[in-house]
Amino acid sequence: MTRRGSTVLSLLPAALIIGVFMLVPLGYAVVYSFLTAGTYGGVEGPFSVAAYVQLVFQRDWDDSLTFDPLYLRIFLRSIGLAGATTVLCALLALPLAWYVATRPKALRMRLIFLITLPFWVNSLIRTYCWVLLLRDQGLINQGLQGLGLTEAPLGLMYNNGAILLGLVYNFLPFMVLPVYAALERIDPRVIDAGFDLYARRWQVFTRIILPLALPGLRGGGAHGSGARDRLLHHPRSLGRRPASDDRQPDPDPVHQRSQLALWCGAVDAFDGGDPSPALGGRGPSGRAPMMSQRWRRSPGLGPYAFVMLAFLYAPLLVLGVYAFNGGTLVTVWDGLSLRWFRAVLVNDDIRRAAVNSLLVATVATLVATAIATLTALTLETLSTRRSGFMAGLVALPLIVPEIVTAVTTLVFFASIHLRLGLGNLILAHIVFCIPFAMMPIRARLQGLGDGLQNAARDLYAPPVAVFRRVTLPLLAPGIVSGALLSFVVSLDDFVLSALLGDAGTTTLPVYVYGMIRRGITPEVNAISTLLLVVSLVLAAVAQGLNRPRRAPKSKNISQQETTTP
Repeated sequence: MTRRGSTVLSLLPAALIIGVFMLVPLGYAVVYSFLTAGTYGGVEGPFSVAAYVQLVFQRDWDDSLTFDPLYLRIFLRSIGLAGATTVLCALLALPLAWYVATRPKALRMRLIFLITLPFWVNSLIRTYCWVLLLRDQGLINQGLQGLGLTEAPLGLMYNNGAILLGLVYNFLPFMVLPVYAALERIDPRVIDAGFDLYARRWQVFTRIILPLALPGLRGGGAHGSGARDRLLHHPRSLGRRPASDDRQPDPDPVHQRSQLALWCGAVDAFDGGDPSPALGGRGPSGRAPMMSQRWRRSPGLGPYAFVMLAFLYAPLLVLGVYAFNGGTLVTVWDGLSLRWFRAVLVNDDIRRAAVNSLLVATVATLVATAIATLTALTLETLSTRRSGFMAGLVALPLIVPEIVTAVTTLVFFASIHLRLGLGNLILAHIVFCIPFAMMPIRARLQGLGDGLQNAARDLYAPPVAVFRRVTLPLLAPGIVSGALLSFVVSLDDFVLSALLGDAGTTTLPVYVYGMIRRGITPEVNAISTLLLVVSLVLAAVAQGLNRPRRAPKSKNISQQETTTP
C-alpha cells in the first residue's frame, strides 16, 4: 500500500464517525429548521422561515402576527449573565494568574493542578454542592441565623445572583489558564525596565502587564459564550427550582474541558526545557532566566490565592463531610456514620445506573482513544494545511455546544428510525470523547521530537520496531492521560445521556439528577461523594503520569576518572 493510501486509511475512522454522527446530524437540523411542523408531529414541506419568525412573533387566531418577547427576553438575559460572568471571572482570575505566574516552576505546577482539579468533577455535583450551601436550610442561612444576623432564611437561591455565582464558580479556572499562559510569557526584564524608568506599581500594571495579558483575557472571555450556552440548556442551574506543563501552549479560546485536556498532555511537551527564555524556559546557558524580584513582590496576592482556592474547594469539602452524616436531614449533623454509603451500595437502581455508566464510559474510552491515537500519529506526518483541516474536523465536538450536539443527534436518530438504546448512547459518547483523547496525545507527540526515532532508524530498526520500542513507550503517558480524561468526560456526561438514553439506559449522572429533582436527601450526598472521589483519583493519576521527568545527574568526567580504580 502506498503512503497516501495508508494515510487515508488511518484518518478514515475519525473522519467517518465524526462525519456521520456529527456533520450529518447538524445538516439535518439546518434543513429541518426551514420546514413546517406537521399537524400530527414531524415536519413537512414546503421550505419556509416560519420557525425563525416564531422566535420573535406569535401567530394569533386570525393569522396575524404579534410581537412575543419571550425568547428574546430569555436570550438577552442569558447574554447579560454571560457577560457578567466573563467580567467577574476576568477580575478574579487576573490577580490569581499573576500570583501563579510569578512562583517558581515547581510551585506553579502544583498551583495549576490545584486550580484545575475540582473541575474534573461533574458539573452537576459541583452545582449541587452550592445547593447545600445556599438553600433555605443550607449552611449559610444556618450560620447567619445562629449568629443572630437574620431571623428568617435569606432567599439565596432561584435568582440571578445564584446563577451568576454558579457560573463564576464553574468557569473561573478557564479564565485563569489562558491569562496565566499570557502572563508567564512576559519577559521579567520588561517589568524591571518599567520600574527603572520610575513608573509606579499601578503604571507598570496598566501600561505593561495588562496590555500583555489581553490575549489571555480574550481567550478566557470566549467562555462567556460557553456560559451563555449553559444558561440556555443547562438543567442543573441554581436558578431552576427542583420538582502543557503548567503553561498552556496558546491562550486562544477553546472549549472549557479541552483546556484541561491540553494541560494534561502539555506537561510532557517541555520535558527538555524550552530554549526560549522569553517563554520561561531555559536559555542557551542551560539556566532558567532570573525572575524579577519586583515582579514577584505583590503584596496581598498570597492571601488572595488562598481565598480563591478556598472558594474552589469549600463546596466540595462540605459535600464530603455531610456524606458521612448519620442523620436523616441533609445539613443537620447527627454523628459520623457510613449509613448512607451502605444505602447507596444496596440500591439496585443505583447499581444498574452505575453499570450503565461504566459500560458506556469504558467502551467509549477504548474506541475513542484508539481512534485518537491513530489520528494524532497520522496528523504528525501531514502538511500544516492538511493536518489543520483534519484537526478542525476532530475538534468539532468541542466547538459545537453539547446541547446542540445532543438535539441534532436525537433528530438524526429519529429520522433514520433508529431506536434509542445503549448502543446509540455509546456512539454519541465516542464522538464526544475523541477530541478529548487526542489533545493530550498530540501535545505529547509535539514534545517528543523525532531524534530518538531517527536514531532507531539509523540503527536499521524496521518501522514496526521503531513504533513498538520507541514511539509507543514515549507516547504512553499521553495516551493514558487522554484515556483517563475521556473516561471522566463520558462518566460525568449528563446532556447526551439524558436526551439519547431510554428508560433502560439511565446513567449515574441522570439518576442523580432525578434524585435531586425529587428532593435533597443524604443518599444524594453519598453518591455524589463517590463520584467526586472517582473523578479526583483519575485526575491525580493523570497528573502523576504527566509529571516531567528529571534527567539523572551526570558525573564530571574528571571525577569519574579519579574514582576509577
